[in-house]
Formats: sequence, structure tokens, C-alpha cells
Amino acid sequence: MHMPEIEKLDQEIGDGDHIFNVQRGIKACY
Repeated sequence: MHMPEIEKLDQEIGDGDHIFNVQRGIKACY
């Protein structure tokens, strides 16, 4: 279910923010 772009963002963003950003990205996709 993980997209390469999200994984790349995961690595670029810190552990604190990446969860929130991934959730935002998922909501944006759907």
C-alpha cells in the first residue's frame, strides 16, 4: 500500500512529522 513517493517523504521528514504527513497524503489521495 506504500507508494515510493510516500516512502521518500518518510525518509526526508523526521519521525515526528512523517506520520501526520502520510495521513494527510492518504486523505488527499482518497
